[in-house]
Amino acid sequence: MILWVLLFRGKINTEKYLIVRIFTVIIKFNRRIYKIKAIKSAIKEFKKLADFSLSQKENYIYVSLTNIDKDIKNIIKDEFCNFVLFHMNN
Repeated sequence: MILWVLLFRGKINTEKYLIVRIFTVIIKFNRRIYKIKAIKSAIKEFKKLADFSLSQKENYIYVSLTNIDKDIKNIIKDEFCNFVLFHMNN
């Protein structure tokens, strides 16, 4: 999911617009399969690479990642999920 943000510069009649792309990754975990403890452990390990938010609704746990390090934005979802799986055994 990509959120577009429009920032304004200058006066109302002479604005110049700066468009910033904000990447948001949303990962959906089934609560019957994944432990919240494993997800929180993975978030703790990855906290320097992105901003995380965690929410729960019905049978799912949602993890949202924003401000993702540009060097890993294409792989962070897979790597994060692998790390959650690793922590499932702990």
